Amino acid sequence: MLGTGTLSDPYQITTRTELSQIPNDYSAHYILVNDIDLTGTNWIPLPVYDKKGFMFTGSLNGNFKRIMNMKIVGALNDSYIGLFKRLGKGGSIKNLGLVGVDISSQGHYTGAFAGNDYQGSFEKNYVTGTIKLTGSYNFLGSFTGQMSESNYSDCYSNVNLIGGTGGNYGGFVGYAQKGSFKRCLALGYYNGIANNWTSSGAFCANLNYGNVTYQSIVEDSHYDSTVNPKGNPAGGVTAKTTAQLKVGTPYNANWSTNTWSFVAGQYPSLIVPLSTLKATKTVSTHVADFLSSHVLEKVASITSVSHVNELDIEWEKLIKSNREASTYMRDIVSGASRSVQVVKVTKEAVTSYIVPIISDVETMIQKFKMGSATVTSSSEGVSSEAQREVTSLRQALTFIDSIVGKSLTPALSVNQIETILKHIENGTGLSTPN
Repeated sequence: MLGTGTLSDPYQITTRTELSQIPNDYSAHYILVNDIDLTGTNWIPLPVYDKKGFMFTGSLNGNFKRIMNMKIVGALNDSYIGLFKRLGKGGSIKNLGLVGVDISSQGHYTGAFAGNDYQGSFEKNYVTGTIKLTGSYNFLGSFTGQMSESNYSDCYSNVNLIGGTGGNYGGFVGYAQKGSFKRCLALGYYNGIANNWTSSGAFCANLNYGNVTYQSIVEDSHYDSTVNPKGNPAGGVTAKTTAQLKVGTPYNANWSTNTWSFVAGQYPSLIVPLSTLKATKTVSTHVADFLSSHVLEKVASITSVSHVNELDIEWEKLIKSNREASTYMRDIVSGASRSVQVVKVTKEAVTSYIVPIISDVETMIQKFKMGSATVTSSSEGVSSEAQREVTSLRQALTFIDSIVGKSLTPALSVNQIETILKHIENGTGLSTPN
């Protein structure tokens, strides 16, 4: 798992296996890099304590990604059911969507995110799916079964809750003590009233409203009274009809359009920041990656030295070699053919590659001039056929010129052309980005 587990460099979760490894350290910080689909598996709730014996006090940043199709079949002796069994003091979950949960529980505390939450926090999370609870005197909520002194903000649930015969059941949270809810929505159906549950509410079964010591604070939070006409609006939670919830505009000034998306005829949804959207890989994004400061600095320094060293080697070969001019030209044409084949990238990519080479060539001009007499003597035997090959080569370079937008050919001699192309032939030609 990449990362160091700090807040600035969290562990990066990419798979189901890595998700299940969070209990290695509950004090660390984690982030989802991509959606995780749990289809076909039975999720085992993350345990109450990590390997060091501590509850979850770190953070899980969903990065606006989703954990999809989480199925949990809880046993009779499972007291806590959810993605986590329990959250400890300071434990935080944000920017995470649980989509299509399918939970069957016989435990005492059941919620999609956690069975129990003590002094934790939830921000910009949502959950959809179905939770079914059997037995009596249990705590059931779409987010958490029970919470104490925890904070929830900008969250929503759209879960079908199916309960047993008695207990504390709420459409959002089952039981809340000294907590806070700001801009939270309970949109799903719960059948508590139909089953004569002893304490139930469309949003929360018990907010301890009226109890100065234990009551929770509720601001701008609602449930759908069309879906749940017998819901309990007490404790600061207000009822809104489906039509009112789908009005398409913020309910008041506290509902930010930077956080929430409002579309007429639809329930509000959380906005995914543009910075987290998965971009389609195109030529332009490849070029942008290539030209990023980090890559550019490393590649430029390595490539520049490589170019100069290799050109030096080629120059020495040119001075010392006694091969026939025709052999030189065949090698040049071969290198030119391969070079032309790979010139298939955008103007920007070609330019970003050629410009360092031009710079290197210009730097080496003095060397080329110093050895011009030797080069001339080596080229005296160039045949008329070789001269035609040079003309063909210049045409190939002119093709590159037309892409780069900077004329190279007129300034280069036959021997300079040979040197460049031998450099390309030896493995540093253009390549198409992945």
